[in-house]
Amino acid sequence: MTTPRRNPRQAARPARLPGSRQNGEGMNHYLVVFKGRAAKAEQERTALVNEQVRKTEDDLKSLRALVVREHLQEELGRFGEPTAFGMVELVATPRLAARIERASRVKAVIAD
Repeated sequence: MTTPRRNPRQAARPARLPGSRQNGEGMNHYLVVFKGRAAKAEQERTALVNEQVRKTEDDLKSLRALVVREHLQEELGRFGEPTAFGMVELVATPRLAARIERASRVKAVIAD
């Protein structure tokens, strides 16, 4: 069984949590910046990028868990895909954005 190749120019659909709003009413766009981590200088570029994406995925998983744990799914529109830059897009209510900004792994939440 082979996995179909994704067109690199076609963006992946952002993942929604069960219970999240579909219409985006009262939602704003934000950029969530996670706290930085030191990269190993001797790493090859590909390994460095893969490691940074994995770390961002871990941080994103913790945010998704926070949303579910605190029953804030109605406040969430969607999260974007993890990046190698330690950032992820967020579509949410201002209330959820403020709560995410107080999360331990988050450095800042910037309104778009």
